[in-house]
Amino acid sequence: STNAQGHQAALINHLKFENFKNPHTPAEVAVYASSSASPPNGRTHLNCSGDTCSVYTNTGDEVLSATVKKE
Repeated sequence: STNAQGHQAALINHLKFENFKNPHTPAEVAVYASSSASPPNGRTHLNCSGDTCSVYTNTGDEVLSATVKKE
């Protein structure tokens, strides 16, 4: 079984190929592999390590965060 880290690139590619774009800069994709908790406006940073993924999204007004664990 693949851990969450093994799914990181697949998740990012899925969102890229479904045309998820940065609403503040439409020429950019919305999701990037990064451990930074401070993405630029409109971007989402996704970082997976082991069985845990951290997600940070900058809405332009605030940074939203979530942690997802594979069980």
